[in-house]
Amino acid sequence: MSTVDELRRELADADARIERVARPLSTTQLAWHPPDGGWSAGEVLEHLCISNDAYLRLLRPLVADGRRVRASRDGAGAGRWRPSMMAG
Repeated sequence: MSTVDELRRELADADARIERVARPLSTTQLAWHPPDGGWSAGEVLEHLCISNDAYLRLLRPLVADGRRVRASRDGAGAGRWRPSMMAG
């Protein structure tokens, strides 16, 4: 299995895990706040969905064709994705 296939599978698996955990919760459970303050489960899920949306919107096309855009100071450069110890 290629790295791209693994990434696709991991994204699908994450969606399925979130759905399995959140779907059975009632509206009351999703809205419940801890007594000492903090976010409700629903607020946490909403935050994750909103913050991940922008990130995943950029990643999906790259995963789809197996490429990675390498950031550089001048904004140039694109190449094949390769795993590395230092993310370089």
